[in-house]
Amino acid sequence: MRNKNLIVMIVLSLSILVLFGTSYAYLITSKIGNNGYAINVGNLSVMFKDSETNALNLSNMYPMSDEEGVAQEEELEIVVTNNGNITAGYSLYIEETSTDPEFKEVIRFASNKNDTGYKSAKTLGTDKYIDYYGRLNSGEDASYKVKVWLAEEADNSYMSVDTSKKTFTAKVVIEANQVYTDGVLNGADPVLSDKLIPVVIDDGGKVTYADTRVKWYDYEEKNWANAVILVDSPSTTYKEGDIIDEKDIESYFVWIPRFRYKLWNANPLDVAYTLNQIVDASDKQNILTKDQSSFRMMFGNTRLIEIEFENNKTTKSNNTTNGEWLTHPAFTLNGKELNGIWVGKFETGYNQGEIGKPIVDTASWTFGKANVDKVESNKIIVKPDVYSWRSSTVSNFFKSAYNYNRDLDSHMMKNIEWGAVAYLSHSLYGIGKEINVNNNNQYKTGYSAVIGTDQSSYPGTSGNTDGVTLPYNTPTGYLA
Repeated sequence: MRNKNLIVMIVLSLSILVLFGTSYAYLITSKIGNNGYAINVGNLSVMFKDSETNALNLSNMYPMSDEEGVAQEEELEIVVTNNGNITAGYSLYIEETSTDPEFKEVIRFASNKNDTGYKSAKTLGTDKYIDYYGRLNSGEDASYKVKVWLAEEADNSYMSVDTSKKTFTAKVVIEANQVYTDGVLNGADPVLSDKLIPVVIDDGGKVTYADTRVKWYDYEEKNWANAVILVDSPSTTYKEGDIIDEKDIESYFVWIPRFRYKLWNANPLDVAYTLNQIVDASDKQNILTKDQSSFRMMFGNTRLIEIEFENNKTTKSNNTTNGEWLTHPAFTLNGKELNGIWVGKFETGYNQGEIGKPIVDTASWTFGKANVDKVESNKIIVKPDVYSWRSSTVSNFFKSAYNYNRDLDSHMMKNIEWGAVAYLSHSLYGIGKEINVNNNNQYKTGYSAVIGTDQSSYPGTSGNTDGVTLPYNTPTGYLA
């Protein structure tokens, strides 16, 4: 039963921005305009939308359940906008300003980013963040709706003083900080979301939660940006600098930045002459009848593809003649120009364990159980050393991939997107050589055939399985 003697007024106000570690201007301004109360710092602006004040006032609040709290009509809407020309990072959180330190232990809140639905409620004294890892590209904005209430378990005995008609006050704070960008990408840096955690993977496969304020990828050094999605219920809460346990990782992804490339294959016959590989005009007809491997050797393995990175605000190159530039079409999706795409780092696997829980018992899995012809989006995993999902129809693969994560626009890879990956791999920013097949005889993901073996067979023609197939994190395994 609710304690009717506990009546609280909750006041949530907008605070100044705190700026550190950046090269932005340190000018802080505030104003009240037609659209609400706003504050600005350098390139970031924050506004209380549709409000002529800088506060959310909730009077006569009684203790309530989380379901009732989220169902309230009263909410605070905040819009963060990046007005600059570079990517900006920030943290958005609630900071208590009440004099009673115990009060925050009975204040609950929930947030809704970009109208994707309210997340699970939090206790302010345990987790103050509305968005711990906010990131906006130039010109982008993010909207947040916040609801605050008094916890159902709150009562007079919990507080050190009489709480009748007490006022809880807090402020919304945004801390802006510099985000690392790779100069060679020309603004096509990774676009992260709440579920995509930036990581650094060392040569032994150890995964560390990346600090995005410092260098965590370098495309000139062929060190592409990586990110992971965690299982629904990881064994712990991770923060920057933490080593992420493999069992808590559901899927790995790698960032393919937007780029344009110099056309070299608009007409295969022209390419042949350009490379001075065919000197006899009679060979023109022969080209058309050559087998695929010979054609690949002639045109695919003999040169590096010239690539220039560009961001999605750069005017597209639409040329069609060899020697001119073309923005790769993989970076246009349903009329939207993308800054890049996240692609699965490994073949898609099938989760034979408990959905949403840490993946702990892969040793008991079998490749036969990964042969499933069903639509099961919640079974998708993208990890090394798990069984590849096989023996399904294209339709079921398509539907499973599409529904894996609609917030991130997941879908089954298209040929044109694989083309972008292959072109980047065959440039100065990739390995610049033929990719090995995965000929693991158990159909496990993240393996590469050893150079010099028969890559067309399983497990190969010489040695044992370990001698002909290697994990991705071995000296030659990276070629997969």
